[in-house]
Amino acid sequence: KKKFISRGNNWFILSFDIPIVFNTERIALTRLLERCDFYRLQKSVWVLPEKMSNFLWEFIIRQKLDKFCRVMQVKIIDGEEDILNHFKKVIYD
Repeated sequence: KKKFISRGNNWFILSFDIPIVFNTERIALTRLLERCDFYRLQKSVWVLPEKMSNFLWEFIIRQKLDKFCRVMQVKIIDGEEDILNHFKKVIYD
């Protein structure tokens, strides 16, 4: 049975479906998400425990990727324990 942890806060998710024509920009976005310590939930679905920075959204707009990206705010994510462990490691390392 799966266990869900209530953090009392929302998760912020960035998902994208970027066409192959924009491969260079997609790779740059992925590297930026890694550097910003987002958690990779799936290949093009990334999670952060706080609101996405203006810097990141401006990067997405500058690269003309905004029409391929969606930002979501959610309360519950399956597998939340793994995500929490990732951010604990990021915070304490």
